[in-house]
Amino acid sequence: MKVTWSLITGSCIFLNACSFNTPDAPTQDIIYANDNLYNYAEPTPLPNVVRTAEVPQQQISAKNLDLMWVSKQDPEEYTIMLNADDKPLEISTQLMSLPKNQRSAALKYTRNGNNYYTGVYGNYSNSDSAAVALDNLPSDVRQRASVVKWSQVQRLNNRTPPQ
Repeated sequence: MKVTWSLITGSCIFLNACSFNTPDAPTQDIIYANDNLYNYAEPTPLPNVVRTAEVPQQQISAKNLDLMWVSKQDPEEYTIMLNADDKPLEISTQLMSLPKNQRSAALKYTRNGNNYYTGVYGNYSNSDSAAVALDNLPSDVRQRASVVKWSQVQRLNNRTPPQ
């Protein structure tokens, strides 16, 4: 144990003596032959302007996307509206059973202090094309839906969607 201790102590003293620098001593960098063993290229400096991907300022919820979509529709065109229900799960289930070839949205509105939910499906330029689309929907949804103008849907909720 004493031998090991003296060897370690002696090594530390020797290393400290070797690494001692005097202020007047010139310093020199040592260049080894294997510094660039893998022939790495020198890094190129970054340009002064770096373009980054555009990141939206805020994330928009699906509910707000639905409200924006509804508000942007032409009030004189038509859609298929599901009958209102006070249970959002009922409306969501009906919307999920519809074909996915048209845009749909679930909407919440308040009437007489109570919350109601409805769904809209598709955007049609005239009532005839909306009626044909309604006839092609599943029978359980068809019984609880009707063709309406977008203006009627847009009046359900007077609040404006976020921009």
